Amino acid sequence: AGRLGAWVSSNRAGSARRAEAGAQDAKPLGFKQPQVLLDVQNYFNAPLVEERPSLSPERIAELRGRAEQLRRQVREKMGVALSYDLEGVRWLDGYIEQLRRQGGAQPTPALVDALGAFLGECMVGNFGGQWGMALGQPCVVMDTGSAGFAHNKVAKQLENGAAGGDSVLGFYES
Repeated sequence: AGRLGAWVSSNRAGSARRAEAGAQDAKPLGFKQPQVLLDVQNYFNAPLVEERPSLSPERIAELRGRAEQLRRQVREKMGVALSYDLEGVRWLDGYIEQLRRQGGAQPTPALVDALGAFLGECMVGNFGGQWGMALGQPCVVMDTGSAGFAHNKVAKQLENGAAGGDSVLGFYES
């Protein structure tokens, strides 16, 4: 939430016009403090996120299952116990960069879905919110109404790399 304000002067003619317009009870405007003209709530995200984000319970269960499957595979094949927290996201960021260095960073839908599901579950578990849908894509919708597109960020890091400005760790920490 933000506030849109401006410095105004104590213009008596302006006060008189406000009174004529039906604002008899309004306080006179001063120039020593900024005046709140408009209280802005979720201004930038309002057109992106539906009032009630919708993602089927089956799709949410599928995303959570993909995240858990990734954790199991990483534990079995790499000996790393991933957790849904900052350390898990650090691992994910490093893993994506390792894939890029090895030339195996082909952003297949299955890879993006698994890594994006894990990143999204980290967001849900640590920042609140819930899985939802915006712009036709799964996302994490925060209590503030803003949306985080975990799958898109994973795909961008696979394509551009952290050096190219796309890092799941930077996304998570912002």
